[in-house]
Amino acid sequence: MFLLQARTPPGHEVLLLDRNAKPMTDAALVQFVQDEKIDLVGIGAMTRMIARAYRAADALRARPQTLQVAVRFPVLASPWSRSPTCPG
Repeated sequence: MFLLQARTPPGHEVLLLDRNAKPMTDAALVQFVQDEKIDLVGIGAMTRMIARAYRAADALRARPQTLQVAVRFPVLASPWSRSPTCPG
């Protein structure tokens, strides 16, 4: 996070939202992104939380406004690791 913030050009803002520290629903996340006028979202997750990360990404992509969403996570022999969306 700090490296990203340091490498971000002036005129742009980097926000960190930890949904483990501040629980929020996917709908609340979408509302936060809309309220803050965020146009680029990066999602990181531990393998055990990846289903939740995919659900958040799907909820964000479903918005009518243009939004770039990138999901990055470590893969440790996950059965759906090569799937574009997670099961259930």
